[in-house]
Amino acid sequence: MFASSTLTLIGEESMQTTRHPGSAPTPPARDYVDRAVETVEGQERSTLATEELGPDQNNRFNEEVTVNNITTNNRGLRRTATPNGGWPKVQLISSPLDNVSKLHVEAWNKVTTAKLWARLFRGKYQQNSLATVDKTREIIKNLVSVESDISLGVCFPHQERVIKSNRFPLPYHMLISGLTEEQVNYLTGLEVVSTPDATIFFKPFEDPRPSFVATLSGLTFMNSENAQRKVTDLIQKRLLGSHDITSHVLKNSSLPVSRAMNEVLENISVQYIEVKRSTARGGNFRGWNIYLHNSSLSDEDHAKLIRLMRACDYPTVFGCGIPLRGKDILLCINCKSIDHDTPNCPFPHIPGWLGYKPKSTNKLSPYDDLTNSRNQDSASNRGRGGDRGNGGRGGRFNSRRGGRGY
Repeated sequence: MFASSTLTLIGEESMQTTRHPGSAPTPPARDYVDRAVETVEGQERSTLATEELGPDQNNRFNEEVTVNNITTNNRGLRRTATPNGGWPKVQLISSPLDNVSKLHVEAWNKVTTAKLWARLFRGKYQQNSLATVDKTREIIKNLVSVESDISLGVCFPHQERVIKSNRFPLPYHMLISGLTEEQVNYLTGLEVVSTPDATIFFKPFEDPRPSFVATLSGLTFMNSENAQRKVTDLIQKRLLGSHDITSHVLKNSSLPVSRAMNEVLENISVQYIEVKRSTARGGNFRGWNIYLHNSSLSDEDHAKLIRLMRACDYPTVFGCGIPLRGKDILLCINCKSIDHDTPNCPFPHIPGWLGYKPKSTNKLSPYDDLTNSRNQDSASNRGRGGDRGNGGRGGRFNSRRGGRGY
């Protein structure tokens, strides 16, 4: 039932061309090639080596060239090139169907042809979604061949209940239908398409298996490899000491009893995050994200295990690790992930990023070794139209318990 997801880039000033195997060799339009390889920052244009893209990047629908982290196809669509290692994984709070009207859910579930989800970077629920739908449809048409606008279904959902909030309340996924299985697989394989007009996340229709557990606050460790090992060890020992967790795993795992808990412990990882908050919201803190990457449990039992782990506190002589819960859970208003807040969003720092970018500051980004730039997310800028942002810090839009992660 669940689908897995992956993670970022091309730092060299190189050009790559692809063509669907077996297709006739058709030269790309001259104006598109000229735009893609024109002089960058006053430097002389050098001879560009061509190279066949790997299977995961092979565009079966258009010819493309990639220069300076920007991929341009023969339809003129410019998008951020897929980073080395893939895109950062987004940990969503809930299913795309959350807060969608029941009639709409029933209608969408009855669609038997290939379908997928799309959502905008910094997107939010809109009652009048025509501009967003048209923008999304146009980008899809420029990525894959579509017979007509009528055959391509782009549907913005109706809200089941009104949530008065300025933090992008659900729902914000559009249902895309009317495409072939190959086209859907290609779009979900791209994952993120960042263009000057809009940035769209494509997501398989089936819910992915959650891996994010919680963000721990209260631990005083500084970020280091040694601290990472200590926090991981702390979590593993806490899980082994929990009767509810061990009994759940031993009872429901498909592995032998002697192996079941070891598998869970081996799939635990942690990641440090530094969160800046106002004094009114508790002030700054050092957090540790917990992830459970895999288990031999069923999808339902895997999700229950994550809920049990979120219910635990993690005491130590270096402070008591307490999972963020309710309104304190992090929420990035850019990508909608719940394992970081907006200032820590990695997407605007990706080389060649064409989507929304915050104002630059002196904070080093995770991609500075590739771009030699110094950027920091800021929620003070606002986008346009469907991408418009409300600013502010990352946080929950309501006070529900922590989502299961999607």
